[in-house]
Amino acid sequence: MPLLSGGGRFVAPKIEQRKRQTQDLPADASQLPDEVEMTLDGHTLIFSEGQWISSGSSTGVISGSKREAMRKLEEENNLLKAKLELMMDMLTEMTAQSRLQAKEVKMLRAKLRK
Repeated sequence: MPLLSGGGRFVAPKIEQRKRQTQDLPADASQLPDEVEMTLDGHTLIFSEGQWISSGSSTGVISGSKREAMRKLEEENNLLKAKLELMMDMLTEMTAQSRLQAKEVKMLRAKLRK
């Protein structure tokens, strides 16, 4: 179906209504399971007492190499945020200067025409 028809006017295609997918949930919260288990990328995670816990360990301990890698990534992220902030400031300043110069050019052209 063409998007433009009837003299170049946009006509949105008709979309079928989605079918609702319902889950059979118990009406009473006491019937819900105490733990939820999920497997991601070969690792099993269990949601128990408001926290996700890896089934391989009972605590959420991060190994030293992962902690070091995470620290380096956080440092890099902070550096990139600072660079972005600096670039945004420079862009704002250049935009303001450009608009001011455009205004001055417009005024000078108006003076020349008189």
